[in-house]
Amino acid sequence: MRNPSPLFGQLTGCLLALLVAGAGSASADVGAATPVGPVGDAVGKAGEPALTRLLGDEQARLASFLETDHFARLSGMLQGYGPDRGHAGDLGADVNALDRLATQDSATASLLDDTRGQTATELLIADQGAILDRAAIDRVEIGERTRDWRCLAEGIYFEARGESVMGQMAVAEVILNRVDSKRYPDDVCAVLLQGHRQLNACQFSFNCDGKRNAINEADAYETVGKIAWVMLQGRPRMLTGKATHYHATYVEPHWAKHFVRTARIGEHVFYRRPVKVSSR
Repeated sequence: MRNPSPLFGQLTGCLLALLVAGAGSASADVGAATPVGPVGDAVGKAGEPALTRLLGDEQARLASFLETDHFARLSGMLQGYGPDRGHAGDLGADVNALDRLATQDSATASLLDDTRGQTATELLIADQGAILDRAAIDRVEIGERTRDWRCLAEGIYFEARGESVMGQMAVAEVILNRVDSKRYPDDVCAVLLQGHRQLNACQFSFNCDGKRNAINEADAYETVGKIAWVMLQGRPRMLTGKATHYHATYVEPHWAKHFVRTARIGEHVFYRRPVKVSSR
């Protein structure tokens, strides 16, 4: 058997110390059952002092244990995973198994680190089924605050700041669907401002209702700003069925009966234009 490391010298020393302490207490019982004369004259069945005999038995058991495969594996495991982390290559199957576990733990930790390294924006874009709640949006970090971002954030704020995250994303979808459509201007700000010079005749009522557009709710604006950022980075528009129109649930605009209803989310009903079928 190879020589144990200093660590195991200490371990063995501790074991022996415990054995001695245990033997000391046991000797009182032995002494009580054995005629005793002057110190050192307590005699066992073999004519040896009882304490010496007890220690000898325990030392023999310890020596026997130190020669077992169990101790060899324990020795290797502790040497391999002690403070210095250095271990030889011959420590047996148990150490190899622990090495594999450590490697797997390291790989898992690396994967978690990579996931943490992804921005919340990337995760919200990549996972179309992601839970859309305030906690997820709060983790988003807004990048460059472009003109399109500012206009989209304001559009969501004035049209849907009281809605859920899903309701706010739905409004953003309509605005961006219009940007993509040939029927409307090709940038966010122009879409939102379309018809704004005519009172109550614009496409988005907050721009022609005669009221001053003041942002007074900082927290709400921060949230819609993050939603605007996520949407501009390419989150799939899956909520409204390519809708380009919506209205509040408490009104019934005349145009709605000519459109295809696609969804109701919160306090808004969403529509798209009907598909025209050729008569040929």
